[in-house]
Amino acid sequence: MIQQEQLDQFVRDFCAFVAQQQLNGVSRVHLQETNAYVWGKIDEEMGGAALELWSQHEQITLAYSQTHWHIDPDGTTNQMEQLVREVEQICFAIIEGKLLTYSVWQGERPLGGSSVEGAVEDAVQQGIAWFTNATTIHIKQWGKALITHRLAEDVQ
Repeated sequence: MIQQEQLDQFVRDFCAFVAQQQLNGVSRVHLQETNAYVWGKIDEEMGGAALELWSQHEQITLAYSQTHWHIDPDGTTNQMEQLVREVEQICFAIIEGKLLTYSVWQGERPLGGSSVEGAVEDAVQQGIAWFTNATTIHIKQWGKALITHRLAEDVQ
């Protein structure tokens, strides 16, 4: 079983690695520690959002703009390796601009959101497919401003 200390150390190590690599589009990496978890924040150079990760409740939670992920250990003997691989894949796909996040709205009411690899059009198509009563989709890609895509009122 993965211990909380292992997850805390992973967040420390991952944030230190990102800071050391001086990745394109990353302006700053913050780390904050509490008694219960470690929280890291990777700021975008442009675009105004941040990729956040924290180690609370024996899982890693990632958040970026319009969505978030809970990465739980899977119970196998190599569970920490799998968790690390999954977190790294998501984080680097975001920082490389390959993974977009979106949220879908009906008027002022949020309906849900997710992420998609691809282009803005892919996020719009996926959002419409999942939420047929959507009127607006907010889409975020690393290094770019938030896009607000308004749908025709008769889309249902």
